[in-house]
Amino acid sequence: MEFSDSFLVNASIKQVYSTILDPHAISNCLPDLESMEVVDANKFKAKFKVGLSYIRGSVNFEFTLSDKIENKHAKLIGIGTGLSSTINIETNFDLSENDGKTKISWTAQSIVEGLMASIGSKLVNIQTKKQIDQLIAGLKTKLENL
Repeated sequence: MEFSDSFLVNASIKQVYSTILDPHAISNCLPDLESMEVVDANKFKAKFKVGLSYIRGSVNFEFTLSDKIENKHAKLIGIGTGLSSTINIETNFDLSENDGKTKISWTAQSIVEGLMASIGSKLVNIQTKKQIDQLIAGLKTKLENL
């Protein structure tokens, strides 16, 4: 599955970049987050509650920040396991200035395997899109209030 979009926020590019790289700053934007542990400046672990049809429980993720270009680009790679499933997520953020605001362009690709994938791609796609929309809405609100 691949998703992409962009949005503008009334915050400096420097503020936006430092916020999207700080797991503590965006933790309240992450839907269904149960816990989070920062390992180092480029890695953190998170546990999420999952409810997808008859599948309910938690998935543990390990996230890595990479390909960082200060105030321009960052990649977030997540590998999740749990509920007899694996989830691989790769999200790219590209920043640019636009009339005094910051434009955030993002793409997200995910691959779901195992039990969650077996319930049907349409349902998984709908749930994934819902989670991404919640994350982006929360992030946008957070960035607008810097």
